[in-house]
Amino acid sequence: MPKISVVVPVYQAENYLRKCVESILNQSFSDFELILVDDGSPDKSPIMCDEYMQKDPRVRVIHQKNEGVSAARNTGIYNAEGDYLVFIDSDDYVSAFYLEELYKGCTIGADIAICGYYAVVSPKCTLTTCIAYSLPHGYSGTVKEIFKHIIGSDLLYSPWNKLFKTKVLRDNHIVFDKTMNLGEDLCFNIAYLYYCERCYICNLPLYFYVKQNSTLSKNVSIDYFDVQKRLYETIKEFIEKKDINYDLHDRIERMLNDIVSTLVNFPLQEKDIINQKLHEILEDNLTRKYITDAQQKRTKSILYYVLKSRSIYLILLYFKLKNRVRRILQRRDSYEFSKAFDFLCNNRV
Repeated sequence: MPKISVVVPVYQAENYLRKCVESILNQSFSDFELILVDDGSPDKSPIMCDEYMQKDPRVRVIHQKNEGVSAARNTGIYNAEGDYLVFIDSDDYVSAFYLEELYKGCTIGADIAICGYYAVVSPKCTLTTCIAYSLPHGYSGTVKEIFKHIIGSDLLYSPWNKLFKTKVLRDNHIVFDKTMNLGEDLCFNIAYLYYCERCYICNLPLYFYVKQNSTLSKNVSIDYFDVQKRLYETIKEFIEKKDINYDLHDRIERMLNDIVSTLVNFPLQEKDIINQKLHEILEDNLTRKYITDAQQKRTKSILYYVLKSRSIYLILLYFKLKNRVRRILQRRDSYEFSKAFDFLCNNRV
């Protein structure tokens, strides 16, 4: 039986699959099986999967009708034979030491191992590192100790930079929610962390997350605030049950920035819908809590003053200008300037 099962959901991935699979088969850690779950892909991906299965005995292929990435990942969980399990998306790829470094956490008794990652921004392949700078490489500690370090670094939200215990997933019926179009990864990770005692942080960027130039669908964007509120409540409940001392004010601020930035990118003909949603956001208890908490702090962000004004016109103007400047900076290949601009907008005054 293999030590690790690598689950790769495959759908319309013919242009990326080869790079992904080759990066897995060339791992320095060899005791693994690769489960390619063909989710009813209409392109050449299913054929490519079968070719890899014929070439390498470590590769297994499961063909199923199209049900979405969550269903494909769940199929991988149900069929995994390894003691541990990792997820890799078919348009991404990994370092040659990805499995080896994550497995080190298991050898010292960790229930979950987490590594950093690069965000590869297509088509120019700009690389940005996401790791927990507050923690040293190879840090092991309780989930309670580590949680506050990873929640602010984006290490928490995806399943593909983590190694899970297969038995924990199955015994506790932890699967991806197929009804969710956004945020299902975070809910999955939080559900797993409830059953973890120790966490291992491999503080190296070993996963290459390829960000495609795509946008949220209209329906998802309109409901974005509701989705983000659900995720916030999920994290809040976890923190309370685990008795973790962590102030969620900055997360609420980041969430509100993200939500309104998404709304103002809607086309002009959706003006009435945008205004209605902004009114809902302003009247929501979470927004009121953010403003109240911010009032008690010595320093405040620009977002606080904009929301406190309760002026839809001012809110739209601020975020439209902010989004426009960011796009200009990104077009000029000025990623660092774009980050600095975001910091300036969110910095306390």
